[in-house]
Order: sequence, then C-alpha cells, then structure tokens
Amino acid sequence: MLVKIYVFIGLAFHRTDCVHFKVVCVNLVKLKEDLFHIQIYSSETRKWKILDKSISAQHKTYFSYGVYWNQAIYWVPNTFKLSRFKLDTKEFAFLPLT
Repeated sequence: MLVKIYVFIGLAFHRTDCVHFKVVCVNLVKLKEDLFHIQIYSSETRKWKILDKSISAQHKTYFSYGVYWNQAIYWVPNTFKLSRFKLDTKEFAFLPLT
C-alpha cells in the first residue's frame, strides 16, 4: 500500500549564513515495508528536490527527533545505531554508538 506520511520536517541553516536555509522532509511511503523518501527544499533555488534513493528502516521512530549539526541531520536512536543524513553529499547512514 502506497501512502505519504510525513515523519520528520526539519530546518537546516548555519547561524553565520542565515540568508539561505534548507528544509528536510522525510516521508513514509510504504507502510508495511517502512520505506522512506527524503525531500529537500532550498531557499537559494526555491525548489524541492526528491532524492532518487529510498531509505529502509526498521522503526519509524528513527526520525522522531533530529538535530542539525556540521552539514548533517542526526536522529536520536531508539536502538544502538544513530541515523545521519548529510545534506552536502545526500548520503543516509546508520552509525554505531559503540
């Protein structure tokens, strides 16, 4: 079943360059498979970009609370892995905490 549920929307900007910002949106698109898409809005181009690749995660709570730091968004883990999305390279990864 194809759905579109927004599980995270976050603002990414650097305080020394507040002229431009990005909005990162994570959508749940396949409920049974926990399949997510990421969309990025750029204030510089005034356009949304949908990434070509999908993210598969075991729990939707990976995207509950996010923090923007050092050109990436980090999500609070509910297991022993931290989720990270780098805005400059558009890479998503799970990082071990141990």
